[in-house]
Amino acid sequence: MRVLHTSDWHLGVSADTAPRHEEHQLFLDWLLGQLTEERVDVLVISGDVFHYTQPSAAAQAQFFEFLARSSAIPGLDVVVVAGNHDSPSRLDAPQALLKNLNVHVVGNLPENLEECLIHVERGEESLVVAAIPYISESKLGIVTTDKDAAQIRDEYNQRFREIYMSCADSARERWPDARMIATGHLTCVGDKPSEEGDYQTPLHQAMMISGLSADIFGQAWEYVALGHIHRCHAPAPHVWYSGTPVPTAITEAFSPRYVMLWENGTVKRVEVPRWRDLWVIEGTAEELRDVVENLVWECELPPYLYMELDGEGIGPDFFQRILSVEFPDATPRIASFRRKVLEVQVEEEEAFDPRGLDSYTPEEVFVMNWKAQYQEPPGPLELAAFRELLSEIQTDGAAD
Repeated sequence: MRVLHTSDWHLGVSADTAPRHEEHQLFLDWLLGQLTEERVDVLVISGDVFHYTQPSAAAQAQFFEFLARSSAIPGLDVVVVAGNHDSPSRLDAPQALLKNLNVHVVGNLPENLEECLIHVERGEESLVVAAIPYISESKLGIVTTDKDAAQIRDEYNQRFREIYMSCADSARERWPDARMIATGHLTCVGDKPSEEGDYQTPLHQAMMISGLSADIFGQAWEYVALGHIHRCHAPAPHVWYSGTPVPTAITEAFSPRYVMLWENGTVKRVEVPRWRDLWVIEGTAEELRDVVENLVWECELPPYLYMELDGEGIGPDFFQRILSVEFPDATPRIASFRRKVLEVQVEEEEAFDPRGLDSYTPEEVFVMNWKAQYQEPPGPLELAAFRELLSEIQTDGAAD
């Protein structure tokens, strides 16, 4: 029995206003080829199919077209669970229709956990998938009043442990000879510390009181297919995050993307091709122009450029000169343009600044507050996290 595990597609996302629709389509086309080439029996999508709870028509069409095409692959079942970016009810709505295409969707966690169990048979082989979606803290029934962080963390771990144990007991009782895997969309911590690019926003790190223990899954599950964290890694030997197949932010652009292939206890990472580069270029206005005028790329799609100006003004013809550069096939896009925050040494007697707060950019305010609290400027990781959070707030505000 072969299972392909992927997650965190975030269809409809724009990385700093740069849409990823083309890359997602190329990924879905490639994935369909992998399903056939690898003779996959079950495709597991572990949440965050969409980036927004109310996805665009284009994002929904992309998803449903993929499901229609995958249903034409003989002997393939698809299991989809909701992530925190998905609307559980929206995913559940076509549940009955999709089941006729061998697509099993679990958006909301059902009261009867046995409804999460999906049984797949291939000849003499049998597999049970416990399709556990994202579960918000509010649905766990845990009261946090008058409890410290350690108590709250222990209660969250225990509640999730009970959910996975209950599913395992039911699966064993109903299908004693079946192999068993589970899904989840949550923050699970292992032995290794988190890295830049693990989380689409810093808010992912705040959830679940800094993360759940890997022992909540127990030993009954041969493989646990997780979503939510955007880096491919294993918090425990049988517990894997597949990560994002298409980078959703610049912090994810510098490491390979994967899908996971599981077959009867063996796990293999399959690298996803890169169809577009995301490049950070820094320098003076003249240096930035020189870089753009001499750009060469090997990927199928033209790169997205994240520009950081080092120095003073850019001049009235800066963007005109960049946009007028001619390329043989396609034109790169400026996804982001930022002026570096200049560190200014201020003497104690000059600490008063007469400027009003509204004259500062959000990043300048963040830097000033960070320096006031920690007596040093924020590092690259903190700045990247701040920019991602600011970008999401601005994007959500525009969507409203």
